[in-house]
Amino acid sequence: MTVVTGGSRGIGAATAVRLAAAGHDVAISYRAEAAAAEAVAAAVRRAGRRCLVVRADVTVEADVERISTPSPRNWEPSPAWSTTPA
Repeated sequence: MTVVTGGSRGIGAATAVRLAAAGHDVAISYRAEAAAAEAVAAAVRRAGRRCLVVRADVTVEADVERISTPSPRNWEPSPAWSTTPA
């Protein structure tokens, strides 16, 4: 799984879709635009990959830990991260 912060729009969204096309399962974080994040997730899933959507503010440590900590809801995180400006 590759984590893309700011994955709901712009460069982050394009990165998530491109990674899915290259065979990556993707987790995307978003701060406020849930509908946009779900649209990106749908594009990732259309590419045949899994996508986890997490509401998170990367300036909040607990949110970052939630993105990167395995849980029954997600998969083991890999060391691959893609961050985009907030």
